[in-house]
Amino acid sequence: MSKDFFGIALVALNPLVGYGGIVLSAFFYKKNKERIFLYLGGASYMLSWVMLILGTVLAGPKAIKMAKTFIGENVLFALIILAVILVFLYIQRHRGKI
Repeated sequence: MSKDFFGIALVALNPLVGYGGIVLSAFFYKKNKERIFLYLGGASYMLSWVMLILGTVLAGPKAIKMAKTFIGENVLFALIILAVILVFLYIQRHRGKI
């Protein structure tokens, strides 16, 4: 695996780690009322910034442009998937299964 590919992967995955970590930690905090989940959400957001910086350094400007194009084309699909997952969790919670 080349460093360009690894850098692109870090840049492409960093929003998922950052925002996904915050959403999951908020969900688990609301369910369990444990403060550790708030800290884990903040830590995942910080980790996403480290991933972005490291990915940018490894991949270089050309690869970053390619990653932005890929992310831009697939953001709507990712948001739809996230919405479906959240609706599923909401329904399961109100049925008493979570």
